[in-house]
Amino acid sequence: GQPSHAAPTDLNIPQLALAACAAAVALLVLKVTLIDNTPTPFQHARFSQGIEQGTQHPVRANFGDQLILLGYDLNHPQFASGSLVDLTLYWQLAGQAPAEDLISQVYLIDTQGTVIASSKSPTPGGWLTHALLPGFYLEEPVALGLPPGTPPGEYVLKSMLVSYATASPL
Repeated sequence: GQPSHAAPTDLNIPQLALAACAAAVALLVLKVTLIDNTPTPFQHARFSQGIEQGTQHPVRANFGDQLILLGYDLNHPQFASGSLVDLTLYWQLAGQAPAEDLISQVYLIDTQGTVIASSKSPTPGGWLTHALLPGFYLEEPVALGLPPGTPPGEYVLKSMLVSYATASPL
């Protein structure tokens, strides 16, 4: 006898693509459900008393029983005229995900009530708010440009959520 050789098989590209997509979805589900919920030493130390206690400025403001602003971090306590104010807002669902998407707006206001700088994000933390999952939090980076000539003084940060569809504030 002659050794038998198996005939080459044709690759089914659509089946391979479908299998690759299924594997990617399975890995994403594993990441979101298991890996993201596994405490790391950093998460444990920073957020051991709750995320809002792990922020520089705990707030815990409830916006229409939809989202909670847990707190925020500033990159510096003081800013010079013409500089960039970098901050990070921390959001979490108050219950279930909102039925509609919400826009995050942040304002820097002087003592006379004049808006000095503002920022708007249709996807806080990079997510549409209707797709948020309970128990997770969002980190929303915000950059506010201080105009040249902004005088030194006390300023207030104001955060708002508004409906994407109607622009109505919560």
